[in-house]
Amino acid sequence: MSIRAGRYVVAEAAATLTPTARHSLQARTAAADLPSDAALSHLSAACLHGIALWGVDLGTVQVVRPGSGGGHRRPSLHTRFAKLEGDEVVDVGGIRVTSVPRTLVDLGRMLSFESTVVSTDDALHRKLVTVDELTKALVRGAGSPRAGRARQAIAFATPAPKASASPGAG
Repeated sequence: MSIRAGRYVVAEAAATLTPTARHSLQARTAAADLPSDAALSHLSAACLHGIALWGVDLGTVQVVRPGSGGGHRRPSLHTRFAKLEGDEVVDVGGIRVTSVPRTLVDLGRMLSFESTVVSTDDALHRKLVTVDELTKALVRGAGSPRAGRARQAIAFATPAPKASASPGAG
């Protein structure tokens, strides 16, 4: 079975892969052909980080490269150009991937409210990200298209701060 042009997996093995595992394999394969400044992003990064996904289409590997302007799509690869800070890229198994906070903000800008909440809640529950890290990533992305949409979904998934007891209470 074809994973990518010129890259194949034994059909029996491919049949046992979950959609997320299949996409992770496609993303890892695509990463080998990417420029050195590129990082897997959005859904592809979420798959490699092991973040839960719900109600998404995993048909296209997603990549971000530093720069401005649009991007380009091919049937199996969507490349975006955006500002990319050094701490927003991490190594996952030898592959450049956007960090968990950056990935969740990117998902929030791209996915439905519900899908973003599922992914953010999973990452917070499994301690892949902290509220402070998410806040910093949201501030960085404040001027990006659909940033408000990401902020709303992430705020919904983020636990409210615990009230502290007032000094005279008791």
